[in-house]
Amino acid sequence: MRDHILERLRRSERLFADETTAPVLDQGAGRTKTGQLWAYARDDRPWGGNDPPMVAYVYAADRKSERAEAHPGDFAGILQVDGYGGYAALAKRRQQIQLAFCWSQVRRKFFELADKSPVATEVLRRIAMFYAIEDEVRGSMAEQRRALRVERSRIVIYDLRLYLDARLRQVSAKSKLAEAIRYALSRWDGLTVFLDDGRVELDSNTVERSIRPLALNRKNALFAGSDVGGDNWVVIATLENCKITGITFGLPLMIIRHYLSHIDHWKILLCWRSGGQSTCHHWHRRGPLLWPDNASAAGALARRPFGRQSVDSDGAFGLVPSGPRRSTTVIRRDLASMTRRSSTPLPGNATT
Repeated sequence: MRDHILERLRRSERLFADETTAPVLDQGAGRTKTGQLWAYARDDRPWGGNDPPMVAYVYAADRKSERAEAHPGDFAGILQVDGYGGYAALAKRRQQIQLAFCWSQVRRKFFELADKSPVATEVLRRIAMFYAIEDEVRGSMAEQRRALRVERSRIVIYDLRLYLDARLRQVSAKSKLAEAIRYALSRWDGLTVFLDDGRVELDSNTVERSIRPLALNRKNALFAGSDVGGDNWVVIATLENCKITGITFGLPLMIIRHYLSHIDHWKILLCWRSGGQSTCHHWHRRGPLLWPDNASAAGALARRPFGRQSVDSDGAFGLVPSGPRRSTTVIRRDLASMTRRSSTPLPGNATT
């Protein structure tokens, strides 16, 4: 499933990318080493795009720039990233990739200095001005976003550039403030891509939100037992797509058992809800399938003790409750009954 999602992401026109560290046991050395968890995400909802949001995670044993080049495969388009140098090296080698840098990273560097530097405070005020403009266009079509940015944001960005140039000449070259200014100015072309392309976001917060659960989990997990364990870690993290796409995981045990036993049906996890409608390109081939958003049926089934699973002759899936065996025909009847009592009908009766 992870590889399938990653391949679909590579065919996108725009991606977000980010990475975080992960402790991994260095077998034979008696200590841990630092592995890297990479995330590649797509979310076109802020500008009304039709492609479903999704994220794929990849583990790597190090943070070499070769990783940033290998993971995207044959991707061609806009890559929204932070200031990691590996992405810049990637863009130099592959002209079909354009980098859009993250204003949130720029803002963070000045925020750390705001208590002591009036210049940093002024930079934050100016950045907040075009973030406020962005709030007004969020959810609009790409061309509308671009038009408003050209009309109102461009002059703010232009004035900010003049301000940073002037202040850089006045402060000590070795100061933290000069370092923050140089960080912004050296990435200016990538920071201003959003002005001419309504699909581009101001920052890479989309992928940062997707990678945050992995970072938080480091507090609960001591370490991955090996590089293979690190890869297993990110494969399981692919279930984050359920949250991104709005699927309610009301029946985790049932669903996981179902897709592990019918591996070709896991693509249902790529369903997503857009404009109040449930959309999915891969329905169960035969027989009824409980839609996870069906809260009443989901709750009723979740409270029942499930045991063995069963597949009858026509390939339809059923769960056999613990205790006396029940046929899948009876289970189908129970599912249908709970569905009729539910206030949320299954989309299209969930059949093919």
